[in-house]
Amino acid sequence: MDEHKLTKKEKKELRKLEWQEKAKIEQRNAKIKQFSIWGGVALIFLVVIGVLIAAVLHLQRKTLP
Repeated sequence: MDEHKLTKKEKKELRKLEWQEKAKIEQRNAKIKQFSIWGGVALIFLVVIGVLIAAVLHLQRKTLP
C-alpha cells in the first residue's frame, strides 16, 4: 500500500503499530541486558568461590606434615 494514499486513520494505525514494534524490541533488549548483567555477576561469583577453594586447598596441603 502506498503511504501517500493512506487515510488519516490508517496512517495513525500504522504509526501505532510501528511504535508498538519499537517498544517490543526495546523491552526485549532490556531483558537481554538484564540477563547478561546477572550472568556476568554469577560468573564472577563462581570464579571468586573457585579461587577461594583453590587457595584453601593449597594452604591446607602446605600446612600438613
